[in-house]
Amino acid sequence: MTLFGLRSSVVATASISVACVVSVMLLAGCGGGSGSSGSAASNMPPPAATTFPVQQAMHNMYANGYQKTYTVTGTATDNGQTIPFNGTLQITETLLNANAIFNGQPAIEDAMNGSGSVAIGGQTISLANFVQTDIYQTANNTVLGVTTPTSYCINQGGNGYPTTAVVGASGLVSSVACFSDSTKTTAIGTENINYSVTAGASATSATVTLTFTLTSPSNQQPMVYQANYSIDTSANINAQSLMYNININGVQINFTAQ
Repeated sequence: MTLFGLRSSVVATASISVACVVSVMLLAGCGGGSGSSGSAASNMPPPAATTFPVQQAMHNMYANGYQKTYTVTGTATDNGQTIPFNGTLQITETLLNANAIFNGQPAIEDAMNGSGSVAIGGQTISLANFVQTDIYQTANNTVLGVTTPTSYCINQGGNGYPTTAVVGASGLVSSVACFSDSTKTTAIGTENINYSVTAGASATSATVTLTFTLTSPSNQQPMVYQANYSIDTSANINAQSLMYNININGVQINFTAQ
């Protein structure tokens, strides 16, 4: 299985702001206020949305690395027959080389690797090679490219991770062109990485979802992959869950890992 560009990463969301809570408290303390006080309150500007330092949070993750073990549940469907499976997947991300070169440019290289296994149809299948990716980026976390044992992907555009974001924000992080190797003679597809920010568990946290959509040269989409991260206003970040929707040689595989 080939997983072209995994990249983990981001965030942003807010719930009830402190300013909003203070406004409610002040109104409650007005004790049956007059019509004029109500008018003044209605003319107050809305509280500023909480902002989340997505870019710094991603930088922290790449610089410090992380390891997480997920519980995997999913199905494989072939010729109308659906078989459930379950297991574990451990993802490890580490800083590999702070002075690497990618496609002729200075880069910081991070390695993302997976291990674990799933049980399906009475058999145990290893996930050791399911995630085997090197990620190359600049010092300010602009993605230059991604490599796997069977692909060499180069950034073609995008806005990178936002410096800050609020709940409801979304956009294109990166668009990459993938080749079979570094000679770049055989194109094997493109991949877009988009981010979106939704509310987190508290007013000072948000969930950032990265969606990776792979498109083949024949304009098919054999894979959609999502990674969810929780971040807070201090740029702390934690991996939450993964979702895969993959078609491999006609076999449809869907699973979640959390």
